[in-house]
Amino acid sequence: MIRAWLLLLLAALLYPLGALAQPASLVDGRDMFLLVEAGGHRLSLFDAERRAVTERIDSDHALQGAPQFAPDGRHAFFATADGWVVKLGLWPLRVAAQARVGIDLRAIVLSGDGRWLLAGNAAPRTAVLLDAELQPVKTLAAQTLDGQRDSRVAGVLDVAARRSFVVALQDIAELWEISYDPQAPPIYDGLVHDYQMGEAIARPGYHNVRRTPLDAPLGALASGPNAAYVVGATAPDANDADGAARAVVVNLDVRRAIARLPIAGAPNPAGGLVFERQGAPVLAMPNGRQGLVSVIDAKTWRPLASLATPGPGQAVRSQPGSPYVWVDAGDALAVFDQHTLAAVAQVRGPAHARLGPVQFTHDGRWALTIAQADEGALLVYDAATFSPVARIALERPVGLYAVPAPAARAAQRR
Repeated sequence: MIRAWLLLLLAALLYPLGALAQPASLVDGRDMFLLVEAGGHRLSLFDAERRAVTERIDSDHALQGAPQFAPDGRHAFFATADGWVVKLGLWPLRVAAQARVGIDLRAIVLSGDGRWLLAGNAAPRTAVLLDAELQPVKTLAAQTLDGQRDSRVAGVLDVAARRSFVVALQDIAELWEISYDPQAPPIYDGLVHDYQMGEAIARPGYHNVRRTPLDAPLGALASGPNAAYVVGATAPDANDADGAARAVVVNLDVRRAIARLPIAGAPNPAGGLVFERQGAPVLAMPNGRQGLVSVIDAKTWRPLASLATPGPGQAVRSQPGSPYVWVDAGDALAVFDQHTLAAVAQVRGPAHARLGPVQFTHDGRWALTIAQADEGALLVYDAATFSPVARIALERPVGLYAVPAPAARAAQRR
């Protein structure tokens, strides 16, 4: 009896401590956003419900690119321009760990299970595998199988359903797949007539490179409607009459490109969005050089439409249950109907300020973006009426990222 009473007393004493230790997003469901200001040297947490910055820290390194959020919602990982990976604790906001992986770091990606992080460098020409504590695990030279040519890393992607990373190389016509599944099948480089008879020397499939030959190098990557497909883009072809780039669809199961679509300008699959239209999946890609969004049937891999926007864009965004897709387009946001692809609205920001990619609150009620200028701002709009709701002054903002709820992040990884 006394022992039971002591246990109850201990539980009562520890309960408040446990509650305080929980992340804010898990306790009350508030919408939290990471803001990168001061040209990448300041990081803030913004509470959309209170419309206020709750925490702010300075960074020794210029943060670049979108963060990678851990599945538990407690940490985020950033790349820096000078080759560092920074692990942030979010509750409270702090630097938890950092590791230098190169001199010119292009991109990072976190595995779907949160255990591994892959960093792709332009200098040195390597892909570096780390664990979630940023301890180095393996360094892979970005070069051909014979070691005669090397390459900068152009992009990295996680395909959680395959338990693997995909790597695009800027200077070599290959696509890499690196499995983090301990049960991954062995890798046979070169021609093999009978895998079961072992007519080649195999390497372990775990944490090694499986190569897919291509016609031309690819840039940033995006996942297709299922785990078998990834989409990349070539550089504009100087030999092509219209100088078109190409969106290239690669089937990772058969290890070859299955579709090539000429697209003017600089299509950006990494900023694309897959959504359902009339019962079928489509991929909408922004363009870094021209004011257009290319819409592709993601079953037949044929072009469906080109949507005109006021300017080049970085990302196509939407929210579950919303009938609209949003595209940042210079100093405006272009809004289109998902089903008809008709233009619905243009939302103008401050003059002479580029707007960043749109983020949404979890319920889809508010759409948020940043006006990128020395005297910039965080802008909040009603996602149904497109009317302005709030404007918060910021200093040289360069990034805005919604902190996903753990359940939402798990759904995105499937």
